[in-house]
Amino acid sequence: MDRLIKHVNLWVVILIAVLVGQSLVLAIVVDRLDALWTQVNEPEPGREMTFETSQMIHNAVSGIYTRPSVDAPTNRLYFPDLRIYLPYNEQSKQIVYDYMPAYNKVPGEVTLNSNTTVNIVPLSFSDISCMQGMVDVSINKAQGNPQATVKLADGRTLYMKTHPAKEDVAHCNDVWGDLGPTQMMDLFKQARSY
Repeated sequence: MDRLIKHVNLWVVILIAVLVGQSLVLAIVVDRLDALWTQVNEPEPGREMTFETSQMIHNAVSGIYTRPSVDAPTNRLYFPDLRIYLPYNEQSKQIVYDYMPAYNKVPGEVTLNSNTTVNIVPLSFSDISCMQGMVDVSINKAQGNPQATVKLADGRTLYMKTHPAKEDVAHCNDVWGDLGPTQMMDLFKQARSY
């Protein structure tokens, strides 16, 4: 009986030690998440972000987008998820996209961005809005107020609007270089179905 009590006491001590260890780990994780949340959602104006935060944002954004396929003999840039292509040139080769297929009554959507923008490492919180999608494209059903439409030969219609808020555009022009939302939308107006 004494031996059983010693084993039970040992297991109780081990269990308490494990629980205390998990509590400490949880407290550290919660504290780190709280600090990160505060840094991302309540930045001081002009405050630069930490290297860790910058890398996490870069990795998250760059992992979202897909590169279209290039067909060199036809000089076309194919978007297989959308069954469309664009002429392949210096600007169009920078396009990357994120495709969400239609579901129930929600139309299919595409967010367009440039490879250059997706691959920047943000230096400040004001850079984040520049890394988000430049052009939103909905298929067969307009979302909000489209700025342009493209009627495809297969009967589908693409509705396009630029994504960044107007107040972010002045800052983002430096980040975007020669392919901003307006130029990207102009490129996508050349879309053809296949």
